[in-house]
Amino acid sequence: MKSLDTASANRQFSDNLPIYNLKAVVQETGLKPDTLRAWERRYGLPEPERTEGGHRLYSQYDIDTLKWLNARLDEGLNISRAVALWRELIGSGQHPLQTVVESPIQTREQPIAPPLTVPQSQPPAIVPRSDAREIAGDQIGELRQLWLAACLDFDEQLAEQALNQAFAILPVETVCTQIIQHGLAEIGQGWQQGQVTVQQEHFASALAIRRLHSLLSAAPPPTRTGSILVACPPAEEHTFSPILLTLLLRRRGWHVLYLGANVPISHMVETIGRARPTLVILTAQQLHTAATLLEMSNALRAHNLPMAYGGRIFIHEPSIRAHIAGYFLGSSFENALELIEQIMASPRPHQVDQEVQPAYVQALHTFQAHSAQIEASAWDRPRAANMGQNAMMAAFELMHQTAAASLTLGNASYLINGAQWIREYLAIHHQWETEQIDLFFASYVDAAQMHLPPQGELILQSLRTLNEPTE
Repeated sequence: MKSLDTASANRQFSDNLPIYNLKAVVQETGLKPDTLRAWERRYGLPEPERTEGGHRLYSQYDIDTLKWLNARLDEGLNISRAVALWRELIGSGQHPLQTVVESPIQTREQPIAPPLTVPQSQPPAIVPRSDAREIAGDQIGELRQLWLAACLDFDEQLAEQALNQAFAILPVETVCTQIIQHGLAEIGQGWQQGQVTVQQEHFASALAIRRLHSLLSAAPPPTRTGSILVACPPAEEHTFSPILLTLLLRRRGWHVLYLGANVPISHMVETIGRARPTLVILTAQQLHTAATLLEMSNALRAHNLPMAYGGRIFIHEPSIRAHIAGYFLGSSFENALELIEQIMASPRPHQVDQEVQPAYVQALHTFQAHSAQIEASAWDRPRAANMGQNAMMAAFELMHQTAAASLTLGNASYLINGAQWIREYLAIHHQWETEQIDLFFASYVDAAQMHLPPQGELILQSLRTLNEPTE
C-alpha cells in the first residue's frame, strides 16, 4: 500500500498532466469554447499546453481552476474580479483550490471551494492581465515606490498591502521581477551609497524572501521530466536571486530542489550523488564567492553534469566566465529561463574555456601561508591612528578575501577593482577619511612586500598599484 505522501504526490502529478482536449473541458465545465479562449487570452487563466499541431491540452488542475472561477461568477463577482481574487490568494501564500472563500451570495449546493477569507487590503481598480502592458509603466513604478517606502519606514503591513495590490492586477512573474527584484536593487544601491542602513536593507530582503517562500509553497507540482538543483556556493549568503529563479522554474513545471545559502562543497557533492539532478545551477554575487563557485564547479566536473551559473559579479568581471565549466545564464531572468530550458532539452556538460594557470595556484598557496603575518605587521600604523578595531578587522577581511579570490580566479588585476570597492565601503560605512584609507593600504602593501617570498610576486604586482595615494 502506498504511503499518504506518495499517494498525494502521485495525485498532484496526475492532476497537472495535460490530457484533456477543448471539447472535454467544455463538457466538464459548461463553459463555451469562446469563453475559454477569451479568459486565456485576456487573463492568462487557465494556461493549457499546446500539441505540436497547436491544439490546446488541459489538465485536471486547469479544469478545477475553471470551476473555481465559474463558482465565483455564480456568487456575483465579474470575471476580472474573480481572476484578481485568485491572484490575490496566490500572492498571499494561499492556494485558491485549498482555501475557503467567503461569499455574499451562495447559489451552488456544493461550491467548488467552500467559503474563504480574503486578505483585507483593498486593491486598486482591477485591470485584466492582458492589459498589464498598458499599466506597466506608471502603475508598476508607483507600486514599487510604495513598497520601497514602506520597507524603508519598517512598515510591514503597508509593504504587504502594496504587494497584494500588485499581485491582484499583474502576473506573479512581473511582480517578482519588476517590483520586488528591482526594488531590492534600488535598496542595495542606496546601501552602497550610504543612503540606506543595513537594517533597512535586511528588513526589505527578509520581507521579499518570505513572500517568495509563500509563493513557492503555492506553486503547482512539476509536470516536466528532469530535475534541477539550485544552490549558493560557500560563503554566498545572498539568496533572493536563487529563490526567485527556483520559483520561476517551478511555475514553468520544473522539479527544482533548492539548497539555500553557503552550501559546503562536500555537502553539494553528497547531495548530487543522492538526488541525481539533470542540471545544477549556482549563483554568486561577489568576487570572493565567484571564487568558491569556481572551486565548487571544479569539484562537480567529475560527475559529468551540466552546470549553469549567474550573478552580478560575472557581469562586472566577464573574464571570470572563461575559467568556469558551465553555462552563463546572462543578465536577466528571462534569458536565464530560456537558456535553462534549452539545456534541459539537451543536457550536456559545458567545457571550461581556460584553466587557471599553475602559477596562480602556487601564488595563492603562498599568499594564504603568509596572510596572518601580513595582517599582524600591518596593524600597527592604522591602530596608532585610532581608526577603530572593528573597521580595521573588516578592512583586513575584505583585503584577504579579494586578494585570495583574485588568485583563485586566475587574474590578480581583479584586486585593483576590488580595492576600489573596499575604499568606498570604508569611506561610507566606517567614515574613514581618504588619508586613513591611504594609510591602511600603504601599511598592508608594505607588510606584504616584507613577508611574501618570490612565489607571491603575482599578487604583489597588483598590491603595489594600491600603494599610491588618491588625489
